[in-house]
Amino acid sequence: MSKTTWAIFYIVIVFVDIVQAILNFFIIGVAINRGIDIIVGVLFPFSLHMCGISMTDPKRALSMFGAFGIELMPGIDTLPLWTLELIFIHIMYIGEEKIKARAPKVASLVNKVGRFANIQKPLNDGGVRLPRKPSQDEEVAAAFSNRDTI
Repeated sequence: MSKTTWAIFYIVIVFVDIVQAILNFFIIGVAINRGIDIIVGVLFPFSLHMCGISMTDPKRALSMFGAFGIELMPGIDTLPLWTLELIFIHIMYIGEEKIKARAPKVASLVNKVGRFANIQKPLNDGGVRLPRKPSQDEEVAAAFSNRDTI
């Protein structure tokens, strides 16, 4: 996601939190804030998902449900929880992008180390050790020992 898209998200979410804080000073604000929270609680994750941020990640989903649940509590909804939620998601996104950027470098390094190490596979199949192939001398000796003596 571009910096411009993040800036738009921040502007909208900070504006929503400021409007909610102002409305909490009025009696009617309690009822209006519930409607705002429901609208933001549905549109915020949907718009993030449309911008390419997966909201099926358990951390993101739980934090979003947590922020939504706390925002519905009277008195506590004055806190800028939507803004804190956006900061949390943005930090997670930045970390994931850094990991994705480094992943090809790490994979190529692992391949190089594996080639230079020349590690052989163990002599087993599915956790069961395969019998070793007997040498030619052992086959001859086994043939003579199995013969009937006269």
